[in-house]
Amino acid sequence: MWLTRFAITRPIITAMVFIALAIFGFISFLQLGRSSNPPNTTFPVVVVAASYPGASPQDMERMVIKPIEDQMSGIDNFDHMTATAQEGTASVAVFFTIGKGNYDLEAVDVQRRVDTARIYMPNDLNPPVVMKAGDQTPPLLDIAVSSKSLSQTQIADIINNQVEPQIAAIPNVQSVDVYGAADREFHVEADPNRLIGTNATLSDIYSAVASNNLNVPGGILTQPTQEASVAIHSYVNGVNDLLGIPLPIPGGANKNLRIGDVANAYDSHIEMRSISHYNGKPRVYISVNPTLDADQIKATKVAREQMKTIEARFPQLQFVEEDAQADITAKELWGVGQSLIEGIILTAIVMMLFLHAWRNAVVVLVAIPSSILSTFILMKLFGFHIDDLSMMGLSLIIGILVDDSIVVLENITRHRDMGQAPMDAAINGRSEIGSAAVAITMVDVVVFLPIALLPGITGEFLKEYGAVVVTATLFSLFVSFTLTPLLAAKWSMKKRSEGDPKWVRALDNRVLDIVLLGVSVLLWVAGTMTTWFLFNIAAVFIVALLVLNFVVHRYETFTRYYRNTLLPFALEHGKFVVFVCSLLFINAFSLAVQGVANPPIHVALVLDTIILLVMTAL
Repeated sequence: MWLTRFAITRPIITAMVFIALAIFGFISFLQLGRSSNPPNTTFPVVVVAASYPGASPQDMERMVIKPIEDQMSGIDNFDHMTATAQEGTASVAVFFTIGKGNYDLEAVDVQRRVDTARIYMPNDLNPPVVMKAGDQTPPLLDIAVSSKSLSQTQIADIINNQVEPQIAAIPNVQSVDVYGAADREFHVEADPNRLIGTNATLSDIYSAVASNNLNVPGGILTQPTQEASVAIHSYVNGVNDLLGIPLPIPGGANKNLRIGDVANAYDSHIEMRSISHYNGKPRVYISVNPTLDADQIKATKVAREQMKTIEARFPQLQFVEEDAQADITAKELWGVGQSLIEGIILTAIVMMLFLHAWRNAVVVLVAIPSSILSTFILMKLFGFHIDDLSMMGLSLIIGILVDDSIVVLENITRHRDMGQAPMDAAINGRSEIGSAAVAITMVDVVVFLPIALLPGITGEFLKEYGAVVVTATLFSLFVSFTLTPLLAAKWSMKKRSEGDPKWVRALDNRVLDIVLLGVSVLLWVAGTMTTWFLFNIAAVFIVALLVLNFVVHRYETFTRYYRNTLLPFALEHGKFVVFVCSLLFINAFSLAVQGVANPPIHVALVLDTIILLVMTAL
């Protein structure tokens, strides 16, 4: 009671508190991230991939997988590990315990241990690649790149060496994946007849290319006053470089033999293991992946702006944006937000028709924005996003938010009708119904709070949903104990109207109803054609007003029918009521049992028969 009395006797303080909550809530709403999935909903999985062309699966297991698995023993938060060996490739997936440790640090630890295992692997093995594979976040942008003047190899060279690093530097971009790139590669094809004639082997050619395709230090060049480092650059940059490499043959007579004497070389590309096409033509596919906690919509907007600058630097390339998940996410969130607005409006209609006082309806409706805006503050503090699950929680609680205020306001109105002063009616009305309002709220809290505390990846997804419902529900209880009694005592009507308001009686005119129905159709068509959702909401508002008005006018008739007919029948035929309720419960419960039973068990039929026999015997 002290909280309600303080709120009523200190209206300025109460108003300032809720105004501050509304302002900070609106600021938090603008700063909240927007994405399709809740942030940090990732499986902590780190994958190590290695390739060793020509090696059998048994060799990959012995030379690659075994050293990596040995190094993973004792790693923090380790759960389990799987490995796959194929012809020339191998992969090791390290799974960590969900909800423990830092995913980024775990990936770094795996990278460090893989580097340690390199000393036990073949020297000519391609460096293993360590990647985080548990991210469920879709890419920011999917881009197709082509060119009318460049070959596929030239396109791949520009993308790998120039475009990809610039895209990776965009804020909130974690990685860039390139698919379908024809990476440049030199092919050396030996002539068997020439090899036999010179007594050379393929191993000799391989060794010659490997030893001449590298950079080596050349020492230090010293002078009286300075010194400089010397490096020998012997990378192969063209076909002629390959053909001119000396080819020493052990025991051979010709000491001036070169690779060009026994083989031909071609400037080509790697064997294409992945092919990318767009509109039936080969393209290079670029996938831009976001960071784990990135705001999907804002990050996509920034990425698009940066991509315009990158595209201007490469006029010889054509960039085509294939897909952006942020566009779909924005439409989804906007659709949920539209449903949220429609729910608030429909709630207002119901309260105006049943409370018969627009001021009382406004007092109750204040609980909705007050609770939602306050919830945004805690969402910002907890690091939540505006996503599908949090918006679903907000949509769910629209009806819950007004429960406490409706109960409190109705009891305050009853005390006013009894002749009490506005302030006394507000305090006494809230005090009488306070325990019931707390019970209503606590039921919702104890149901949804365990959902917010679920462990594992399921808990990571549903944490926002449960926390949003619990937070908004508790704020609605706070509003019903403070702001609702204050507005009822200082502003709401002092007496409840005995008859229907004039605007309610006006809706009984059938001509007006037909006109309003026609207007709603026109508004819906206009909203569909112009995509202005306010027209659609206005159409729904009018139709709902007419339908609910029809129900309200027949509410008393239904109440009398229930009181005079249905209730006496239920009291006189108690066994039949118990029988019907038992059938409904058993049939509902049997659906879950039949869903897991194999083969299906007809539990409902058996139990219904037993209940029928028992009821007949009684």
